[in-house]
Amino acid sequence: MKRHETILFYDGVCHLCHGLVQFILRYETSPTIMFSQLQSDVAKKMLTPNNLRDLSTVVLMTPGRIHTQSTAVVHVLWVMGGAWRMVAVLLWLIPSPIRHIGYRVVAKYRYRWFGRSNECVALSDASRLISDP
Repeated sequence: MKRHETILFYDGVCHLCHGLVQFILRYETSPTIMFSQLQSDVAKKMLTPNNLRDLSTVVLMTPGRIHTQSTAVVHVLWVMGGAWRMVAVLLWLIPSPIRHIGYRVVAKYRYRWFGRSNECVALSDASRLISDP
């Protein structure tokens, strides 16, 4: 995949979301996924206002598609490759309404359970971050 074809937009002040990004950077079989914070000007330019209205979901942009909530997580695992594809398949077998309910519960309480920062947290691999000019 070419650079910038797969972008994960995430809540830049959420510790759980930041943890997801660090997880991807560590376990991805090849560097494929780029990252941008939902609060960035990049996100405002690339996503619709509907996608930006709710910061409690990650948004995965792939060529021709936008994925949100648990569907985005399943696709992230698939794109990560290797054994993560098996985890993606297992999650995909769970009906999407049930996956989304689980996702929304975690998203609702993520700040309380995992914390938040007052400003966006920097990535360990800044070359993978698509940031504001």
